[in-house]
Amino acid sequence: MSSYTAFGVKNPKVNTPVPETQFQEATLGIQEHLADKAGRHFDLRIALPQTGVAHSWALPQGRMPLSGEKVLAVESGDHDLSYMGFSGQIGPGYGKGKVNLKAFEKIEVLESNPNKITFAQYTGSGVNRYSLIRIVGGDWLLLNTTATKTTRPEIPQFKRSYTEISESDLTSKLHDPNILLAPKIDGAHTVIGLRPERRIDAFSYRPSKKGPELIDHSFKTDLYKYKSPPSLGKTVLRAEFFGIDPITKKPVQSAVTGGLLNSGTFRSRELQKSQGRLSHLIYDIDIYKGKDVSQLPYSLKLELLERVKQQMPELQIVQPARSYIEKSNLLDEVKSGKHPLTHEGVVVYDLNKSTPEKYKITKDIDVYFHSPFTPLKGSRLEQMGAAGGFYASR
Repeated sequence: MSSYTAFGVKNPKVNTPVPETQFQEATLGIQEHLADKAGRHFDLRIALPQTGVAHSWALPQGRMPLSGEKVLAVESGDHDLSYMGFSGQIGPGYGKGKVNLKAFEKIEVLESNPNKITFAQYTGSGVNRYSLIRIVGGDWLLLNTTATKTTRPEIPQFKRSYTEISESDLTSKLHDPNILLAPKIDGAHTVIGLRPERRIDAFSYRPSKKGPELIDHSFKTDLYKYKSPPSLGKTVLRAEFFGIDPITKKPVQSAVTGGLLNSGTFRSRELQKSQGRLSHLIYDIDIYKGKDVSQLPYSLKLELLERVKQQMPELQIVQPARSYIEKSNLLDEVKSGKHPLTHEGVVVYDLNKSTPEKYKITKDIDVYFHSPFTPLKGSRLEQMGAAGGFYASR
């Protein structure tokens, strides 16, 4: 369709109230409108299934706000749903001028009521967060609340490295009451951020290569459906995310977990139906009620984790083995491949230290080489990063 007349507007004088809802898929339309009368502006439209109209706002500033910004949004009357994806020329009448379609896609409305709409736009593997808030009459503010290094400075962009110890070193520590053991899960290191009366956030510790935005995994698990209580203030936790195989009920391979986290949000949710639901285990804490606790001994960190768990039962925290028998049994289970969460190794926590150690179980594999190494000079595989190859068997 290349032209539109005034019937694209359902009623320019009617604004159907936005209903109260949570976690609902909706449709977003963003159009650049070069209107003869009103001048250039953006039109933002959100269609909720239960109202059957495109709730519409004009953005006089002529663009969507950047992360941390807010712009004026003026209610512009209900529009037909069919108009949301329109691009072309509007004929004489209301809105006469040229329309360029900028976005027409599925979004998720996290919360809505007649005075506020909070929604997430899942672009590729990224996330854009917005809030529309009524300020007076037909005027609203559109806020871009996407998490960035500037807006969320408390979220660390690094991962602590753990010293690896030998089996003999580990064995010598088992009788020490200050040494605790926990299963080492081969998942994805993730940072969980809590803010008063806000939804739980989950971010990668890796800095984004695309810009200042944090790599946001928040909406790929059900954790975002829960809010943190005011009593916890700003709290930052470190966790391991991992997929749980729907058949074996054991963690999937780390590459599968990586695929679930690196896919777009809607795609990730679909993949989890067959490949495994994302779960988590929290094992460390960096900030508690706004205070840096990253260097506290683990004895105190464990107390803080228990306090968080008491106030937020939705979060799963590590439950380390404490006694000699518990530690020995855990180690035996892991080494024999019978532990439900891992066969990789254990994490070793010293109650007097802030950073744990790790013990990884390694298995010797005999490999037989049947040819010399052959370089791939000048080949397409070399252009893709391969150095060469050889024939081998186990």
